[in-house]
Amino acid sequence: MKESGAADVVTVSTEPGTVELMPALRIRADMTIGQFDESTPAGADILIVPAMDRAENPVLLDWVRAQSEKGATVVSICEGARVIAHAGLEGKAATTH
Repeated sequence: MKESGAADVVTVSTEPGTVELMPALRIRADMTIGQFDESTPAGADILIVPAMDRAENPVLLDWVRAQSEKGATVVSICEGARVIAHAGLEGKAATTH
């Protein structure tokens, strides 16, 4: 999607540097959540939460809630559903396996 130019796709993280995802994936995010919020105050259109070990990180959970409240469609990949569940997005339907 990013390479096609059909959407502006960015990866974000709670902290700068390399992020470890599950089960053994490492990525370097394009920006921190603070930088994203500064550059995109209206929030994301779509937020995709990957599988990660830090399902209860309060900074991440607050940011996921804030993006949802700004109108983002929140989607998870595999264990990312745990992050969304911990964020407590009230009144939202969820499906996972």
